[in-house]
This record gives sequence, structure tokens and C-alpha cells, in this order.
Amino acid sequence: PSYKEMDISQLAYMTKATDITFQNNGQSLNLLKSTYGDIKAFATDTSLTSLDVSKTNVSGDIAAVKNLTALTSLNVDSTNVSGDIAAVKNLTALTTLSVSATNVSGDIAAVKNLTALHYLNVSATNVSGDIAAVRNLTALIFLNFGNTNVSGDIAAVRNLTALTTLSVSATNVSGD
Repeated sequence: PSYKEMDISQLAYMTKATDITFQNNGQSLNLLKSTYGDIKAFATDTSLTSLDVSKTNVSGDIAAVKNLTALTSLNVDSTNVSGDIAAVKNLTALTTLSVSATNVSGDIAAVKNLTALHYLNVSATNVSGDIAAVRNLTALIFLNFGNTNVSGDIAAVRNLTALTTLSVSATNVSGD
């Protein structure tokens, strides 16, 4: 079949990640609340524009998505995904990046060139670094650094005029 989006959310069980493959230029996959395998199963789906594996048992290194340059949305919230956030640094088409409640770590400076981002959520991760790294992400509407090791002066985000939601709770961000 030809499709652009596949939603198999809340699927009870799949035997392995390779059970789902894209054909005919499928572009979006939502596995919300499914039981699933390793994120590397998506590593070759270069036409993929949206990948949502949030609240699944997906595991593996986030580096598996580093060549998915067509991605505009990546959501791995509440999964067993780990690795360095630097893996997404060349995914410049991203408008949504959400890695909340995962084992993702590394310096937030890795996202500094993702200028198309509207939504960035790295809460409850081991991400660290200076909040100033996001000062040029002027398209940001939502920014959540809560419960991370991000630090620095809050003044660094003053020029983010589109920003409507900002969370820096339980961080080392300070200032007025």
C-alpha cells in the first residue's frame, strides 16, 4: 500500500523492530504506547519526516537517527533511548525534538544550529551545558530544560520572542 503516515499506536506487541518497514515513500510513523525494539530499525528510512516512539519500550542509541535528515519531528519521550544528543546536530529540518525522560546526555550546544526548532524538550535527561547555546533558535515556542544539568544566565534566551513556554525548574539556570 502507498501511505505517508502509519499509526500503530497502542499496539500490544511486536516481536522485533524490523516487523515494520517503510515502502512507497512512507514518511511518518507513530508507535505511541506500543511494545517495540531498537531505534536502529529506522536508521535506513531516509524518507521519514516524523518519528514518534514515545512511551514505548524502544531502546538503543539515538545516533541511529543521525542520517535521517528529512526528519521534521522526532519524539522519543519516556523510552529507553540513550546516547549523546550530538547525534541530532545535522538534522536541521527538525521543528520538534523531544527526548524527555530518556537516558540521552551530552552538551545542549549540539542543537545550536537547529534553527527550525519550534519545540525542544530535553527535560529529565542527562543533558548539560550553557543555556546560551539556544539563544539563536528564534523560532522556539516551547523550551523545557527542567530536571537537567543545563546552567547559565536566563538572560541568554531574552531574544527568543516567539517563546511562550519556558521551563528551567531543577536546573542551574539563574538570573532575572
